[in-house]
Amino acid sequence: MKLLTVDGIDIAVEKKRVRNLNLRITKKGVYCSVPMYVSYKEAEEFIRTKIPWIRSKLKEMPSDADIPECEYKTGDKVLLFGEEKQLLIVPSKKFSYDIVDDTVIMRIPADSTAEDRKNAFRLLSKELLGERIAPFMSAWGNIMGVGEIPYTVRTMKTRWGTCN
Repeated sequence: MKLLTVDGIDIAVEKKRVRNLNLRITKKGVYCSVPMYVSYKEAEEFIRTKIPWIRSKLKEMPSDADIPECEYKTGDKVLLFGEEKQLLIVPSKKFSYDIVDDTVIMRIPADSTAEDRKNAFRLLSKELLGERIAPFMSAWGNIMGVGEIPYTVRTMKTRWGTCN
């Protein structure tokens, strides 16, 4: 990987086994994947043609300061299946949850940390997603004549799903 600075923007350029030049912008920076046969000079020329687009996308990207970190405490807003819900934390010895209207009630130990509450919310989300997926997997398994289709739910950053 080579770091190029084009018009004041640092861009990590990596030669890969790809067919096209790929440009992507993430919170961590600007990346360009180029085919092995493309020189760094050609990659820089390609990037120069995309500088206005890169600048506009960098302006649109929220900074970490713009996005408040959710602490998963009472009163916080959380997203559950695309709907904003209010979180209510109730001290309890054992983890459980209920969803009442627009409120997610999580029972969790009083000495839990923000990370514990975040993991508990992920577990809750995973369980609810499993409940929503199960009828579809059963129905489509019957339609395709394969019986029950196994599935897993995982926390992933970039891939939305796979099918085998």
